[in-house]
Amino acid sequence: MHFMNEEKEKKEELMSSIQNKIIESQLKRGIINVNDAFDNKLSEKIISLIDYLVYVEEKKDIIIQINSPGGVITDGLAIYDKIRSVDRLCKVHTVVTGMAASMGAALLCMGTIGYRYAYEHSTVMIHQPLSGYYNGMKINDYRQSVKKTKEVEQTMIKILSGRSKISEEEMRKACDRDNYLSAQEALRLGLIDKVITELPEVFFEKSK
Repeated sequence: MHFMNEEKEKKEELMSSIQNKIIESQLKRGIINVNDAFDNKLSEKIISLIDYLVYVEEKKDIIIQINSPGGVITDGLAIYDKIRSVDRLCKVHTVVTGMAASMGAALLCMGTIGYRYAYEHSTVMIHQPLSGYYNGMKINDYRQSVKKTKEVEQTMIKILSGRSKISEEEMRKACDRDNYLSAQEALRLGLIDKVITELPEVFFEKSK
């Protein structure tokens, strides 16, 4: 039994080492992976990595690879504000590598216009934001929750429509339900700029 535990620990250490090397290699090429739901921890991590790549590594191109079910909108908007703040210093490429849903879809379209991609078999899902209220909530808290949800919804509609080919009213209708889009459908709406089968050549250039 002790021998089996040692073997398991060695395999786990090896996998951890391999994963760390992969992450290190990707960072050298300016690549950040978003493979989880958005929360405060993920938001802080992505913002820190953007700062590192832009201000320390002085990258002119960075790419955010997204495979996310969505998550907390306010944490996603913090990343959006960071992307906007570095826009004059570098191009932020975004690409969906499986599914970009909800806040993941919003982040996808927040990349620099002309540099937002989706792999050909990926999926983009847009919808209305979820309210934070629940059964048993006091009526005033319920009203405040609904008010805040509507404000967040309007913010997201403005961002999505402003970075697409359709109007706010059309975007509101498109987000009326869980709307699953193929890469080509997302392209037609203008949520992305290109359907790809591989990353742009700039990310295969030799690191400095």
